[in-house]
Amino acid sequence: MVRLTRNIISAAAIIAAAFPVSVVFAQSMVVNATGPSSSDYPKGKKLPADARITLKAQDRVTVVDRAGTRVLKGPGSFVLDGRVNRDRNLLVGLTRSVKNASAVRAAAGAVRSVYPGSATGTAETPGDMFKREAQAKLMRTSLWHADIDESGRVCYVQDQGLLLTRKDVEKGRYAWLGMADGGAMTRLFWGRYTLGVAWPETATPIGNGYRYRLVGREDAAAAPSEEDVTRIELVELDALPEDNLELAELLLQNGCEAQLDALLNVLPEDENKITQEPAG
Repeated sequence: MVRLTRNIISAAAIIAAAFPVSVVFAQSMVVNATGPSSSDYPKGKKLPADARITLKAQDRVTVVDRAGTRVLKGPGSFVLDGRVNRDRNLLVGLTRSVKNASAVRAAAGAVRSVYPGSATGTAETPGDMFKREAQAKLMRTSLWHADIDESGRVCYVQDQGLLLTRKDVEKGRYAWLGMADGGAMTRLFWGRYTLGVAWPETATPIGNGYRYRLVGREDAAAAPSEEDVTRIELVELDALPEDNLELAELLLQNGCEAQLDALLNVLPEDENKITQEPAG
C-alpha cells in the first residue's frame, strides 16, 4: 500500500517564521462554486494573496484561507485581503486526539427552544435539541471521525484514534465493522442520543490504505444485509499542518471530503477581509 503523504514547505510558512507577530500574507483555496462562473473556480483552485475575483449575477464562490472562510456573491468584483491574523486555538482543538474519548453524548435537558431563524416559531423537541447539540459538540471535539452511513475516504493520524459517528441519535443503533475483503466483524452499539463510539482497534486494526465495510441496523436481531453496506478507506496523515488552509488542502488532496466539510463548517467566516471594488 502506498502511503499518501504531503511534504510541502510553503512560502507563507517561511514568512510566518520570520515575523513572530503572527501576521502572514496568505493565499486562498476555492472549496465551492456555483453559478455561471463556477467553471472558472473549480474546487481546489489556489488564489494568490490579494487576488481579484469578478463574479456574475447568481455566482457564489466559497474560499478558505488561514483566517477562515469567505463567501463571495455576484455580481461584483472582489479583492481577497491577504493579511490575516493566525489563530491556532481552533485548529489545535479540531486535531486533538480522540484515543481515550468515551461515547460522545449531548447533555440531556428538558428546556424547549425555537429553531434559529424560524419564522413560525416552531418549537424544537428535546430530541431535535439533543441532536443539534451533539453535532455541535462533535465538531468542536475533533475532525477524526467517520460517519457510518457515508462511504468514502477518512483521514487519520497515527495514535490519535477515530470515532464512528451517526447523524440520527434519537434511537439506539447497531452496526457491524469488518475488513472489506471479508472475515470476522465486530458488533458496535450506539445508545440513544449517543453520537459517536471509539473505533474498536483491538478487534479491527486501523491502517493506512485499509478498506472496511460497515453494516448498520437498528435491530440487533436482524441479519446484516449487503444493501446497507458503507465502505470506508483510511488514509494516514504523516504530520498535521499548522493552519486552516494547509489542513483543508491536505484533506482535499487525500479525498477526505466529509472531514473537509466538517472543517469548513466550524471555521469562522470573516466578511471584513473581503473588499468589493466599485463598479466600472
